[in-house]
Amino acid sequence: MQTGQIDVRVMKMLLYLAKSGFRMGVTSLKCGHSVYTSSGNISHHSIGGAVDIATINGLPVLGNQGPGSVTEALIRHILELQGTMVPDQIISLMTMGGPTFVMGDHADPVHVGDSGA
Repeated sequence: MQTGQIDVRVMKMLLYLAKSGFRMGVTSLKCGHSVYTSSGNISHHSIGGAVDIATINGLPVLGNQGPGSVTEALIRHILELQGTMVPDQIISLMTMGGPTFVMGDHADPVHVGDSGA
């Protein structure tokens, strides 16, 4: 983060969520992630434009997705972002409009990504 490898929008979003009362466990920013996704696309992590959140307020995302969950509350807060702060994708097991979509391999993190374009 100190070297500027993480997109400032990712950092601002995490700060916004923290100020909104969310305590998050981040499992992936830029490091430790391959350049390509399993579908063959360039990963937003590889350019520092994504974050995977695995815990929210001490609860794992795994087993805590769906209506009324802490994961739903976090995604709803992300969906309140406006303008250039709106991410390209919010991937979980829930679709809630906007940039959200479901991927079965995202039961344990919420992925928020932006291509930087």
